[in-house]
Amino acid sequence: MILNGFSKDYKLEWQDGPNGKPREIAVYVGPRYAVHETREEHRKRSILLIAGCALCMLFFVLGLYFDCAQAHAWFAVLPYACNFLTYMFFIGSIAAYLPVKESLTRREKTVGYDRFRPIGAIGAGLDLLSLAGSIFVLAKTETAKPADSFFLLCSLIQMGNLIYFYLLGRKIYGQIAEIRSESLNF
Repeated sequence: MILNGFSKDYKLEWQDGPNGKPREIAVYVGPRYAVHETREEHRKRSILLIAGCALCMLFFVLGLYFDCAQAHAWFAVLPYACNFLTYMFFIGSIAAYLPVKESLTRREKTVGYDRFRPIGAIGAGLDLLSLAGSIFVLAKTETAKPADSFFLLCSLIQMGNLIYFYLLGRKIYGQIAEIRSESLNF
């Protein structure tokens, strides 16, 4: 059985269905959160997040496209390749962040807002490990090719984007507040 961390936020109630038969439905009773940002701020952040993630994915693929010395050392390419998972988590978080809502459930807040900071930190850490491995490989090789420095450039651009995601996640997290249940009119 799969455990859902948000199952305690729901209560089962019986209601009449469309054909008159009673049926059991889940009603959300957990905490609600409000995001204090305008639609214009949300739109700008959404565009920046989508563009940044697309830029990260582009430079991720370009960094692996050319034959370079770092691609032959596992300690340089393994952290670089693991960053693909962070980009997949970012895509999921961005997809959850995009819809503008008056109030968020705890799951929507966790998936769409709370994950930006840890994913950005983990991704930047993986890029830092990849950069350290790349510099070690370049120090050991006698001849450096242009592809070697391009791999470093791709890693630096990705790390810059991931640090930006982390900082943006901190800013967004500061704009979320819990709403008291008495003030909701559902």
